[in-house]
Amino acid sequence: MNKTFNIAVVGLGQIGSYLLNELNTKKKDIQNKTGKLINIVAISARNKNKKRPFKINKKIFYSNPLRIIKEKKIDILFEVIGTSDGISKRIVETALKNEIHVITPNKALISKHGDYLSKLAEKNKVNLEFEASVGGGIPILRTIKEGLATNKITKIYGILNGTCNYILSQMEETNDSFQNVLKKAQKLGYAEPINPKLDLNGHDALSKVKILSSLAFNKKISNSNNLMEGIENIESKDFKIVDQLNYRIKLLGITELINNQLFERVHPCLVKKNTYIGNVNGVMNA
Repeated sequence: MNKTFNIAVVGLGQIGSYLLNELNTKKKDIQNKTGKLINIVAISARNKNKKRPFKINKKIFYSNPLRIIKEKKIDILFEVIGTSDGISKRIVETALKNEIHVITPNKALISKHGDYLSKLAEKNKVNLEFEASVGGGIPILRTIKEGLATNKITKIYGILNGTCNYILSQMEETNDSFQNVLKKAQKLGYAEPINPKLDLNGHDALSKVKILSSLAFNKKISNSNNLMEGIENIESKDFKIVDQLNYRIKLLGITELINNQLFERVHPCLVKKNTYIGNVNGVMNA
């Protein structure tokens, strides 16, 4: 007999809405591939009446996500709210304490409270999974934890923010200004429409760097000040100059271990055009 997993999705923004739609439309595929049935028994969001690409099932909607854990039998909770504290932390913490598995793409939460929440999950014998918090669809975290478990890693660097990579790629390609390309990115849904600051100033990428550091070097997640510089001050003329030198501008996240001391940083870098990372453009990560 196939086991049924009762699922709750908390947070119905762009990512949460996409996730819920995928779970609903691909139940049969999941069952065929895993032998497991999924049953979405609860959903929660701040605004029930917000326009979404699907109809809200009011019978399973909760304005207060903490009520879900009290009133429903949940096996897996997806936290897709996205904040580092507040209700994001409370709902994950409460779920783990109640022996509920948690899956989240929330890099802000994991980079700040990952050590504590991981220990809480271990104590209660449940999983805390956060693969999508770094690299989008690139399974980098599982690769580090499992595929490279016996390897000694000394340095990791990469393009960790698709918004910034898109803006830099477009500025180079079109010779347009930062502000004009940002507006285009917002219209396309690549940048936050209200406040894209956390992407543009490097904060988003730095959160991902901290998570990578923790797994790669088996270090406690650091909340100390690290070098962080975004792309807001880059101008169109900068691309003309570096083009003459056969380079491109990319925002890179870098973490390395030197003499057992951890160095984490995010800033624009010059990368050679003929390298792999120099040819990763648009919203792609690498």
